[in-house]
Amino acid sequence: KLGSLGHRNATRCGIWLAEMLKTREQHKEAANVLLHISNQ
Repeated sequence: KLGSLGHRNATRCGIWLAEMLKTREQHKEAANVLLHISNQ
């Protein structure tokens, strides 16, 4: 039981990490777009 619980937590942590990286990439893209617009 304890092993399966740890596995589920690891999966959730992995999903959370993936979401964090995804939003960070989106923020980077948004910043690049804003820079591009302000430079014009």
